[in-house]
Amino acid sequence: MSSITTGSVPDLNRYADCFAEAPPTRPNTVNMPLKYFLPMRKEDIYVKSAALGGNENTIDSVLEFAIASYHSPAVVSLRPPEAAALLPENSKTSALKLGMAVLKELTEIRFLDPSNTAAVGRYEGMIKFISDKNGVSRAEIDAYYRQGIGALIAEAVNAEFSKVSFMLDRKYNTTLTRNSQTGQYTLSYERPSIENDDKKITATSLDDLRAKMTASRDFTADGINLAVNEKAGYIPAVVYDNWQIGITNGVNGLALVKETITNFYLNPTQNNYRALLGIFSRYAFLTSSIQDPFAEAADWSLSRTMSTLNHSVYSKIVDDLAHSDIRALARIPADSRYNVFSIPAGIGGGGPEDDAAVLRESNQGR
Repeated sequence: MSSITTGSVPDLNRYADCFAEAPPTRPNTVNMPLKYFLPMRKEDIYVKSAALGGNENTIDSVLEFAIASYHSPAVVSLRPPEAAALLPENSKTSALKLGMAVLKELTEIRFLDPSNTAAVGRYEGMIKFISDKNGVSRAEIDAYYRQGIGALIAEAVNAEFSKVSFMLDRKYNTTLTRNSQTGQYTLSYERPSIENDDKKITATSLDDLRAKMTASRDFTADGINLAVNEKAGYIPAVVYDNWQIGITNGVNGLALVKETITNFYLNPTQNNYRALLGIFSRYAFLTSSIQDPFAEAADWSLSRTMSTLNHSVYSKIVDDLAHSDIRALARIPADSRYNVFSIPAGIGGGGPEDDAAVLRESNQGR
């Protein structure tokens, strides 16, 4: 077995999962059988793909594996049918997907360290290889990236902003997720002190969730109330959807998060980056000034989203926030739509009027 690290492109993660014959031993990894690696080691594509991340001796990422397995004469015919369906052989779309994934990482590298000419050269070389090998132009790859990056970001945002994580009854690591399409709730919980103790409850509504949690006998009454009455009300995607009428005058915070991150990935200027810092800063202001539980939940969702997209970019965000004036950053950008990120939860009987009052006060205080 050889372990490779998952990436931020869901299609490529799903592609790699098709090859796995054993569960991962560590989070965010896929265990690959050696029968796929050994034939590739004899081919030039192995070294070329492995070198993308800087170590030409080892393919250690899903992106490197996807590029190598797709272009390897020895392996492409050995691929599981499910993998071949995700990246069909001799397909222009397959080449564009691989090119887009490489271009995304190149965009991140150029933002983080534009002086890293060695890495930039490797990634530019890989884009040229994909282009020449598959008969797609660099312009087509660029266009595919610009058209598709928004959907990739939307998938990451939807996944993280549709759930809240918390400790339940002082023993369960718990995540409550709401499916925006079906309205279904899923409660996943585990005791970290016990191996293989993962459990899951699926419910059609919060009332159904309460009934099933009670029937499970795993939770106290206080724990059930915490999950159903409180934490469910902090799922950011649900809150932002509900706030559009009566509070934000049609502004959808979830859509604005997607727009802000997408703008950064399309054009990673300082202005677009600082707009992203502005959202984090607004959450931080509410969390530090009034200990707002919703802002804390939303901040955690945004943090997970950025970490999923690129952990190094997220680390830079954390470092820049730690060395910045949060009050000043919370005024950026000068776009009234971003006030949606300054609205507190309104807990303790607070309704829209109370939310608006706190919003005015917090904006004046900054």
